Amino acid sequence: MLVGPEADVVASITTILASRDIVTDGGDVTRPDCPTVHATIVRRDGHLQLAIERADQPPVERTVDDPTTAATVIESWTRRDLGSPLLGVRPVPHRVATAPSRREPTEVVVVAPAPHTSTRGLQLFAAAETAYATDHTLWAGAEIGASIGLGPVCAAARLRVDTVADAPRAFGNFDRENQELLIGLDIPIALGHLRLTPGFAAGLGVMHTHVEEQGQGGETGGLRADAHITLTIPLGAQLALDVALSGDLTQATQVETSTTMQLPAEPRGIAHISVGVRYGGL
Repeated sequence: MLVGPEADVVASITTILASRDIVTDGGDVTRPDCPTVHATIVRRDGHLQLAIERADQPPVERTVDDPTTAATVIESWTRRDLGSPLLGVRPVPHRVATAPSRREPTEVVVVAPAPHTSTRGLQLFAAAETAYATDHTLWAGAEIGASIGLGPVCAAARLRVDTVADAPRAFGNFDRENQELLIGLDIPIALGHLRLTPGFAAGLGVMHTHVEEQGQGGETGGLRADAHITLTIPLGAQLALDVALSGDLTQATQVETSTTMQLPAEPRGIAHISVGVRYGGL
């Protein structure tokens, strides 16, 4: 065994040296074809103090912190082949700090998604509107509707209700109301964050004309054709502002009347401008 008062330390060093083909005999340490080394081990102030003697070298002292390092120092004194690598490759007992490897900067290319030119999902919309008809009457009203995305186009349905708000003197003492149910297709086109949506629709409409404050009047019904364009301005993830222009053609195919009075002629075209809100997947 090696010489030293710390039996557990000596035993650990002996085991490590034996794994490296170095034989210990008392305080002597030998390796085949190498000189005999005498090693003494003492613990001082938490360190291991080594006193090493070899016949062809003056004695030396070394201070280490653990048995593995002590065994490595002793092994180095049992070898003559100092020109060769001193020791085989073994696990390093202490963490060795290494400089971080330099990495070349990596170019990251971010591809912005193409603007959406189609709308998917259900959307609901409502708007207040004013209109001007070919009979020189001014109208006020509202419309509500819904649309659903079908790839690059949207199918839309809308209900529109308008009432004459102002009329020339020739119109007489009459009230008039127009109701339309329209179904058609819209084509959304992306303009940055905005969306421009032209479209067309067709359906049925009913126009009521009656004498003010009396139960007499007439009603006509017929086909309707509508062309419109809407500018949509997003206000949030699900909410947007709509500004729309539309042109409406009317056709009277059914006439009912409950008065002998001459009713004013109905307009054949109405131009609408509306402002409203839209809710849904924008």
